[in-house]
Amino acid sequence: MTNNGAASILANENVLLRMSAPTGEVSPFPSAAWPTETFETGRKYKYLNGEAIEVLHQPRAHADMVTIVRDRVRAMVNGGMTLAQVQAANPAQGYVRRYGSASPSATRTFVESVYASLSSSRTN
Repeated sequence: MTNNGAASILANENVLLRMSAPTGEVSPFPSAAWPTETFETGRKYKYLNGEAIEVLHQPRAHADMVTIVRDRVRAMVNGGMTLAQVQAANPAQGYVRRYGSASPSATRTFVESVYASLSSSRTN
């Protein structure tokens, strides 16, 4: 699948199934908006710009299109950083403008939740 030089779109296979249509039917979304790479399992590991990332599909989230990329916070937790240090490192940089600028506390809360999840799984 190609996207004519635009950014790649990684998503769980369910996203592609929802966005496309069976042969002979009209898709509810233009093909240029479809994922260019999909994964069937609950997680996908890959390298992006020299960094290892983990993409997790969240099937019980509000929609099956929701995935969480939490590699930056995980690396910091594994490195022994405290929540304050992780917040100061700004792991959501690059996403705040689009997703967190209306409510900066939402970004802090998101990072705190990811940190808590990763910290508890590390100690269990």
